[in-house]
Amino acid sequence: MARRKLQYTRDRIIRAARVLVAEKGLDRTTVAEIVAEAGVAQGTFYLYFRSKRDIAPAFLEQMLEGLGARIADQMDPARVDARDLGSLLESMVHAVYEETQSYQDVFATIFSGLAGGGDIESFRPFFERLAEPMRGLLEHGQRVGTVDTSVNAAVAARIIASTLDYLGLDLFFFKPPVSQEAYMAEVVRFLKAALGIKDHRTARQSLDKPQHRT
Repeated sequence: MARRKLQYTRDRIIRAARVLVAEKGLDRTTVAEIVAEAGVAQGTFYLYFRSKRDIAPAFLEQMLEGLGARIADQMDPARVDARDLGSLLESMVHAVYEETQSYQDVFATIFSGLAGGGDIESFRPFFERLAEPMRGLLEHGQRVGTVDTSVNAAVAARIIASTLDYLGLDLFFFKPPVSQEAYMAEVVRFLKAALGIKDHRTARQSLDKPQHRT
């Protein structure tokens, strides 16, 4: 119960900070304004954050938690058909887009915090939550003939995790030279080509085709 209350108060402060930072920017937002918006004492703020600069990584942490939960749900073995990994990759790319877009109001603050020495370790839980299940899906895809068997599944899973980690940054911060839809389609096309992903019907026909010996 105590832990839940602590988390509730922390989330309340972050929500209040987000309202103010989205409107004014972090530099022009004060701790006094944040605690007034959150309805907590100023001393309470410092139980959770050393300074207002710690708000930026807190935004990132919440964004990655939300994104990790969405992607983990999509990768649930009970819901995923490993024969159709192309569709899964497309869904994951769009999940990154949608979750990142929901934080667009404070996106500059999040990544300016990283550029200013923020904790890159914030990405680790998301990365690990994605990489290992993806490895299992790729290996299963290799067994059923939809993923190229020459692909190192462990390495490929980490590449996919890294790509999704930074996809939102490129889409909303660095601004690619094409539309967002075209960019996401190219990411999916590139990953499918790299993995040698085949349509599962084609793969099934290939597996079922009699092998003629010479």
